[in-house]
This record gives sequence, C-alpha cells and structure tokens, in this order.
Amino acid sequence: MAHERVLIVEDQVGLEGRPLEAMLKKEGYKVIGIAETAKDAVKFAMRNRPKVVLMDIELVGAEGKQDRFAGLRAARKIRAIKGTQLIFVTGILAEPDVLSEVQKSPGYEFLIKPVRKAQLLASVQSAIKKAKRKDLVFVSYSHQDRRFAEEMMKQVGALKRLGVRSWIDTQIAPSQRWEKEINRALAKAKAAICLVSPHFIASDFITKVELPKLLKAEAKHGLRVYPVFINFVHDAILKDRGLQDFQGINRPDDPIAKWREPKRHQYCWGVLCKYLSAL
Repeated sequence: MAHERVLIVEDQVGLEGRPLEAMLKKEGYKVIGIAETAKDAVKFAMRNRPKVVLMDIELVGAEGKQDRFAGLRAARKIRAIKGTQLIFVTGILAEPDVLSEVQKSPGYEFLIKPVRKAQLLASVQSAIKKAKRKDLVFVSYSHQDRRFAEEMMKQVGALKRLGVRSWIDTQIAPSQRWEKEINRALAKAKAAICLVSPHFIASDFITKVELPKLLKAEAKHGLRVYPVFINFVHDAILKDRGLQDFQGINRPDDPIAKWREPKRHQYCWGVLCKYLSAL
C-alpha cells in the first residue's frame, strides 16, 4: 500500500496536520498536501485525485469564517471523484447534530483526535482496500416486480463508489447473449439479492436456472444470498425453492409492497446497503 496518495484536510496545520503527515510519510504514503479550507480541499482533490482524504469537519467555509459543517460539504463534492475514499478526522463528534450529518455519508469512517498512529494506519489501509475492491452483487427478480428493482437500485447502485458493483439484467446491451451474460455475472458474484414474490416464484427461468445456480454457489463458494420479500409467499413454497433457511432483509409475513416508499428506503434498501458495504 506504500506510495498511495493521501490528502490531509486540516486547518490546524502545525498542531494536527504535520503530525499526521509525518506518520503517513514514515510508512511510505505520499502526502500530496495539507488543505486548510474547504475550498482548497475540493480544489486539491479534483486536481490530484488522492486515494484517501483525511477530512477535518470544522473548517473555514466560503465566507472566511469557521464553519462546523464545511468539511462535510467539501466531502460530498470530493466523493464524486472515482476511487477516492474519505475518513473524517475530528474532535467534535460529541455534538449530536454534527454526528447525525456525518452518518448520512455513505461508508463513513471516523478518527477522533488526538489520532494514534495505529488507528491512523489501520483506517487508511482499510480505505485503500475499499478503493481497490470490486465486489459484484447479482440481482435476481421478476420483470413484473421491476418497479421495486428500480427503486432499490437508487441506493444499491450508489455503492459502486465503495467498490460494490451491482449486476442487473437491464445492463445487458443490445446484441449480447442474455443467458451467457447472466451466467458470467453469476460466476463472478460475491452476493445475490433475490426480490421474492409470487412472480419470482412463478418464473421458470428464475426457479430452474438462476436460483439453482445461486444456491449452488452459496453452498460451494459462500455466495451471500439476501432475500427481500416483495409480496407474501407461503413458507412451504420458500422451503421447496430452497429459500426458507436464508435470513431475509424483511420478514415473509411483512412484505415491503405494503410499506410506504420512505420506509422501504430506510428499513429495507438502507439495511441492504449496510450489509453489502461490509462484504
């Protein structure tokens, strides 16, 4: 992991920034700079594309004054850079409103000042692994449940920034052999999402091709299978299809088709993202 590029964002350069820089350089990391303001942080990151950004939260904002959320706003812009991971480094996490805002950041990670060397290096190494990671998640669903698949992908698709790519059959380009592409994706998948419904169960292709392959990969290679119950399916049918033994994101007797969309985003798709980001 030596020679990876790291940007430090810290307004207390001498007191906080330089010690972090020294610890990282000693381990072979390339510190591309120490940005003191939110504006400089975004400019540095866009120009130099670091692998990791150590981001202080309270920085000088656009009006030239200390701003408790300036680092968070800068982080949201920096996240648009492909392959860059952020670690928040702060001493103000005890403030509930700041903590609440930080927790809205996908894949957020904290270091609390004063930062110890072991904690710093472990967090940076973990972030670099995330940046290099390429995990594939296969999505199995009936086209009659497409609206739920599309709703799910608004959140699950965003995990690509964390190295978790989703494969769904809408990605098959014209002229490609669809069954060949499905088999290729299944062979690479580390996890699978099954949107279970009567339509799912009634699909010959799913129950005779996709599902047996998923269950075989789970038994042989440890593929992680995450059922999401769209509409009610009887336990006897789930057992017959080999799905009863898997812990679903929700319960079969509480299908998400009955939930309002905000609840699905928080308690279904959001929970699913939590598990997938930890693959």
